[in-house]
Amino acid sequence: MDKANNAVPGSRKVNGKVLTGDIRLNAGDVGALPISSTLIAQTGTLRINNGSDWPNIEFRAANKHFIGIEGTGGDYLTIYANNENGNRKYNLLTPAKGGTLATLDDITVNAVPNSRKVNGKALTGDINLSAGDVGAQLKGNYALAGTSYTKGESDSRYQKRGLMQGWRRIGGGGDRGSSISLSEDIRGKCVYLHTVNPGMLLPLQMPPIDNVSVGAGYGLTGWIVVHSSNGGHLLSITEGDWASIVEIYLTD
Repeated sequence: MDKANNAVPGSRKVNGKVLTGDIRLNAGDVGALPISSTLIAQTGTLRINNGSDWPNIEFRAANKHFIGIEGTGGDYLTIYANNENGNRKYNLLTPAKGGTLATLDDITVNAVPNSRKVNGKALTGDINLSAGDVGAQLKGNYALAGTSYTKGESDSRYQKRGLMQGWRRIGGGGDRGSSISLSEDIRGKCVYLHTVNPGMLLPLQMPPIDNVSVGAGYGLTGWIVVHSSNGGHLLSITEGDWASIVEIYLTD
């Protein structure tokens, strides 16, 4: 009687297996995957696949849309979503990262950090580069570098016209045989000699080198011959009649 009290009927089953002898259940008997398996199993809307180099877990909705997590070739963790036709609508790759979970900085997305700069300008908003930003000049008709003069070179090389010309006194007076100190170099420039008699301004174009005599006549019998020296800063009156002058002027 004790044995009967501590026994179960021989027809009793465990997960469908009768107890006519010792039985052994496996993962499949309880609706699970074995610890070491290359099978694909699906329980309701949850699908587990560890039978390839891309093991994954997927959850399917009633409308056949599903999301999943996949270990892609052991190099990436992929989170994805497909529509009812199996077309991929969302894909997020997180690269391999040892020790900790991948951070947002590691996620591959179609963006660059807003600290990135283009020619020194941060991408915190839309930027517009100019010719100067890229070391270029504005579009137009320009001479090649080295084949044209700068403004400073042009100002010193060409004579100004009209009211743009400067007019200034650069020296005092003298007569035949005297030398007059000048405040500027007169070589290659037009000077004006203010004569004593008949009291007029006599223009003279000076040579571009010193010690070359130039002269002019004025009035009925007046004439004068001069030359420059000392780097164009000295004017000597060498010959002339009625050759006395009051002052000397210069134009640009």
